[in-house]
Amino acid sequence: MANTDKNINSAINDDLSINLGLQGVDLGNYLIKQVVKHLQAEFPKMHQFSSLSPIPGFREWLLGEIHKEIKGDNPKGLLFTHSELRTIMEIFKRSDRSTMEELRRLFITNDWSQSSKMLRLLERPLLRLCARYLYSEKRRGHALNPVANFHLRNGAVLWRINWLGDVSPRGLTASCGLMVNYRYFLDNTDWNSRRYMEEHHIETTQQVLDLVAEYNQIYTAHLSNL
Repeated sequence: MANTDKNINSAINDDLSINLGLQGVDLGNYLIKQVVKHLQAEFPKMHQFSSLSPIPGFREWLLGEIHKEIKGDNPKGLLFTHSELRTIMEIFKRSDRSTMEELRRLFITNDWSQSSKMLRLLERPLLRLCARYLYSEKRRGHALNPVANFHLRNGAVLWRINWLGDVSPRGLTASCGLMVNYRYFLDNTDWNSRRYMEEHHIETTQQVLDLVAEYNQIYTAHLSNL
């Protein structure tokens, strides 16, 4: 077993931002590097480091966006495509407006997670909307989500959004069950951190960029039809 352990090359940690209390960039970066140094001393071949992080606030943000659409403050068809809404309408036999109200109720109660049809139907739109939330929603140029902001400030890469990563009541209430990996490439953390802090650039992967592009395509198509 000892020889097998020495061949371990990857570490996925429960979210460091929780353990560090969302500390500032200097202390956070120092402690992250200390953890990595300790792991590498024990496992010399280890070179891949990632968090498995919650996304607190995503469901609250989504409910707010749905509420805006119901009130008419936001145009219809930006959160969910007309095709997605039609399928939901067929499931619940609702009008267009009450479909959004039904979705809002399902997200508030988490009842959607008990339906296999809804799980299949909502996977793509929720991944798409979560990518937009993490990558595009900003406060003063930095990520709105506090956990994302912590990791990005410390030089991580927004690596992968995971469908149904946490289906506990807490996970569903916080983020509709989604979780995210932030990956640390030690040679690049200082550069990534500097670009994020100074240029508001978020280093990410093709998975996230494709999801963001999908949302942007829906938005652009909607504007062209106005």
